[in-house]
Amino acid sequence: MSWEFINPSTVYWDDWVLFFVQVSTLVFLMIYVWKTWEMATATRAAAEASSAAAIEAKEARMEALAPRMMVYFSPEQIHLAEVVVENIGAGTAANVKFAFDPPLQASGSSFDANRFFESVKPIIPPRFRMLHGVDTWTSYLRGNLPHRYDVRITYTGKENGREYDEVHVLDIDAIAHRMEFGKKGIEDLIKEVEKIPKILDDNLNKIDSHLGLANMLNLHHIDVRPLRDIISEISAYWSAAKTIDADKQARFRWEPALIEMRGMAQNALFAAARELVPECDRNAIIKVLVMMHMPAYSRSENYDEEMEQAISELAKICTPSVA
Repeated sequence: MSWEFINPSTVYWDDWVLFFVQVSTLVFLMIYVWKTWEMATATRAAAEASSAAAIEAKEARMEALAPRMMVYFSPEQIHLAEVVVENIGAGTAANVKFAFDPPLQASGSSFDANRFFESVKPIIPPRFRMLHGVDTWTSYLRGNLPHRYDVRITYTGKENGREYDEVHVLDIDAIAHRMEFGKKGIEDLIKEVEKIPKILDDNLNKIDSHLGLANMLNLHHIDVRPLRDIISEISAYWSAAKTIDADKQARFRWEPALIEMRGMAQNALFAAARELVPECDRNAIIKVLVMMHMPAYSRSENYDEEMEQAISELAKICTPSVA
């Protein structure tokens, strides 16, 4: 085998130019192919990213429409054992089934606590919450009853059509020794304030009742004088009261005078009972006593004349001697 080499002296300049042009073209072609491959790779990655983003967005929409069923013991009532069933998701749960392991139990035998969960719940809408009373914690903990339940919940998302199969744990020991201090809000304050008028009214009625009773019993003293002397004092007091009232500068007030005369009339009634005064004469005393108890707004225009006549009748009473 023999090798033959090109003699540069036999190659013309235009052949060298053509050679360099071909080499340059080959280099640029290789660069072009490399860049095209990079662009294709980037385009494919962008397409895959767009596809993944679309899938992720669809998944997010489906999850946003998903129901979320929860089962737990109610924290609101510290003394009552209540199971809460709640849909905290944004979607509707359909064909909801519950399975307690072991079956839910209660200390009493009047009802089956697990029976509520044996039936399928056709629809549980979003934010729906319901309570199922089981027992009181005092009675439940005294009995030999389970302290842990595994609750299996199966349901279908009505909006997204997906099936869900979840297990929740109800652990009684986890809430043991719980303590709660009562607190009151603005509504409780309003209720207490609303009670004030009634309390005041009741207390005022009691005070009025006590004052009336005190007036009836004449707390000043029980007069043991004869009836004739007491009636004479009533007549004299009435005459003095009218005289003072006629004086415009005296500024006499009727109410204190009537209160004093009520005591006199009551003592007159007691004296009439002691002295066995006839009933017709007692009625005259009672008439004066009633008129003295009339409030100012219920008196007639002829009140003074009627009182004058009643006291005149009172003065005519004859007091028989006690046998």
